[in-house]
Amino acid sequence: MRQVRALAVGALVAGLVGVGASSAQARVHHKPSGDPVKLMVLGSFEGQGLDFTDIPDAAKAAAAALNKQDGINGHPVKILVCNTGIDPNKSAECARDAVDEGAIAIVGAFSTDDYFDPLTKAGIPSVADYGISTGELTNPLSFPIGATAIGGTGGMGAILADQGADKVDVAYLDLPGGVGKLAADFTNYGLKSRGAPEASQTPVPVGGADLQPSVQQTSDKDPQGVALALTDPEFSKWVVAYRQAGGKAKVAAPGSTVNPSNVKTLGDLAEGLLVSTNFKPASLKNDAGVKAMLKEINASDKGIRLVDPSIEAWAGVHLVADALKGQAATDAPTLVAQLNQDKVWQTKIGPPINFSQQPPAMKTAGGLISALGRAFTTDVYYAKVKKGKIQAIGNKTHNFLEG
Repeated sequence: MRQVRALAVGALVAGLVGVGASSAQARVHHKPSGDPVKLMVLGSFEGQGLDFTDIPDAAKAAAAALNKQDGINGHPVKILVCNTGIDPNKSAECARDAVDEGAIAIVGAFSTDDYFDPLTKAGIPSVADYGISTGELTNPLSFPIGATAIGGTGGMGAILADQGADKVDVAYLDLPGGVGKLAADFTNYGLKSRGAPEASQTPVPVGGADLQPSVQQTSDKDPQGVALALTDPEFSKWVVAYRQAGGKAKVAAPGSTVNPSNVKTLGDLAEGLLVSTNFKPASLKNDAGVKAMLKEINASDKGIRLVDPSIEAWAGVHLVADALKGQAATDAPTLVAQLNQDKVWQTKIGPPINFSQQPPAMKTAGGLISALGRAFTTDVYYAKVKKGKIQAIGNKTHNFLEG
């Protein structure tokens, strides 16, 4: 069974168009030919227990679906994969490789390291990145299509408050440089938007064999809700320790952390977990966008776990195809120009996105969040673990910055 720290998948779909006067016929698709349109997926996918391979696998599934039709403007789509592992210098190296290989975009990046310097020099965009690093949240060549990591953490505050938890503690991964604490700080934006008090905070050691002391610190505060700004294995260890100690508070985590694998491993201890997701949960099987995504994913690999980062990678490939559709050139400058239009893009599996406009709430929120100019939606979805499944709580979005 694979272990996960984060995953996800998102998508756009192209349907068959009926033509003909007296009878409907399927549109004829010509096999893509010529030079491929290269897209690179980079991130910490494997190494030292990491398994985020669902992200590139989801991108490949989208490319395979496009290549069964017309590719991108008649050209086949080729996915390049560069695993950064845990090497902080590898991300920039991957970006240089993308430039050297002739990739027109990075798609579905999932990295805390800044890789934009080589891309900026070459004018190559990062499309549908998860919005974790400073570069992804500030560089004009970054085009995230979800609420970014800010939404994942801010959404925890919103869902806990909406579910009646007024007293919240944030258990965050005690990472070097205060990155984990920053995630905890973002949770307060979601609480504040609902009129709830600011959360207390509890650091959780990275790789800690015994998380009981951290769990006890949280329990001693007697919270009504706990927001877990953690990844696996700390996330699963924390849930086990807290529930086995009799913890009764509502527990929330981001959609990049909670996935079918760790829910299955946790068993009954996962019941009731609240999840803030940037994209529609895969349980919404009657939703047209989710249906399209599931069809393509299942045709490629039914084992791909559909959570936020992998969904975003899948949707990003389709967004590139959408943006370049009908264009004379299939290159990076054309893609950037298309995405920078004052236009609303419909990804089908997430909120509509306009890369030329930020939500007003982002500008007025104050603090660091107002300085992050590459977040284009504040809408998230809610889900809950029921009977061992991650089930959507309705199908509407929730603005984590505005109650």
